[in-house]
Amino acid sequence: MPATKPLRIAIFEDSAYFLKQVAEFISNLPEMEIVATTPVAIGAAKLIRQHEPDFVLIDFFLARGTALDVLRDLRELGLKTKAIVMTSEPGSALEETCRALGATAFLDKATLSESIAPLLSKDR
Repeated sequence: MPATKPLRIAIFEDSAYFLKQVAEFISNLPEMEIVATTPVAIGAAKLIRQHEPDFVLIDFFLARGTALDVLRDLRELGLKTKAIVMTSEPGSALEETCRALGATAFLDKATLSESIAPLLSKDR
């Protein structure tokens, strides 16, 4: 039986502390591989084309730019990469805008570990 190909994940997060937490959590999930991390939205298209992730996890507010910039790059590239936006401000009016640009989920960073695992599946 062939081995299952791991899900490839790119993380856009400007907090080194939170990035470390998310990376540790994801690395403990079966069949997950973090292929790239960056603290900025600038250059998202290049990073995504280079690493071809299945999912991108995007902090809404980045060091340079926002999740909206990354989502626009994904849309312009016409990629099927699934995007999950993370925020410390859940319930924000920004959720509607992110979803309109193709985000599959808009998650509260405080409850991320409880809500992210079901979203990172090959069936979605």
